[in-house]
Amino acid sequence: MRAAFTPCLGSFCFSAVVLTLAIAWQPARGDVASIAVAPTPTIAPSIARNCVTQPVAPIATPNLAVAQAALANRNFALAAAHLQPLAENGDVVAQRLYGSLLLTGACGVPADSAHGLDWLRKAAAANDVFAQFTLGEDYLNGKVVAQDDVEAFKWFKAAADAGNYKAEANVGYMYLAGRGVAADPRQGLEWSVRAGEQGSPAALLNIAQAYWSGTILPKNPKRAYFWLCTAQQRAAGVPNVFGRIFAFKTQVVRVLSVSDAKRIEKRSESWSPGKGSLDEVLADAAKLRRDHLSDVNQGAAKESD
Repeated sequence: MRAAFTPCLGSFCFSAVVLTLAIAWQPARGDVASIAVAPTPTIAPSIARNCVTQPVAPIATPNLAVAQAALANRNFALAAAHLQPLAENGDVVAQRLYGSLLLTGACGVPADSAHGLDWLRKAAAANDVFAQFTLGEDYLNGKVVAQDDVEAFKWFKAAADAGNYKAEANVGYMYLAGRGVAADPRQGLEWSVRAGEQGSPAALLNIAQAYWSGTILPKNPKRAYFWLCTAQQRAAGVPNVFGRIFAFKTQVVRVLSVSDAKRIEKRSESWSPGKGSLDEVLADAAKLRRDHLSDVNQGAAKESD
């Protein structure tokens, strides 16, 4: 019997939702396929200890660059003072940043999930890809807003259609798992391949799992190990995905000889992401479908004899 396929989503290996601080403030809270159960969102202790809390005078001329610098310097009150009027005047980036800030709250900025969600929705409706991805993540994780798979899929799909590879990996997962959309393994694999061609370790992990389980792809432990190795090489900055990859590798390597494992590890070092770099995976999936149809047709022919 074939093992059940259990894809690794960006939400079941996901670190706690905390305020992401960067000058660009692009809300990437971990790679897609890395969402796990997280505690109630709060400002991380290390951030809270270092944040700036002095009062902010009224802002005469709001400035997005100043707001982004304030976010990077943990002066959240100053950032909010600049972002709010900009958001109200229709600045889409400011709407996304201000919404993200209100969703989590920070030193001197009380959390306001309702208004934060409203601002994120406005930015997402204006085709801000990072706002779309953040909304998908929040609805999937269900920690700052009510968990809603349908809404999560809607926003991930919008970001994926715009080319966001993290969203592509989550769309792939949701098709594979049938969350928020009818299960469609073929679409799930195709979206995972898109993300994998851009180097997503979570998407590569899903491909490895598919080769191991033998459902979407033909069962092939050697190929499973190869894609696990490529995923591990790209997961250093995504600790929860890295941990899942390492645990899975220890399982797969047991069925390989030492020489095979070393040869595959060496070969994986030369693989590079890029358009067409996963064509072999799609070809294997197509062959498995053809073989399945052939078996079905042969079975029907025998029954008719």
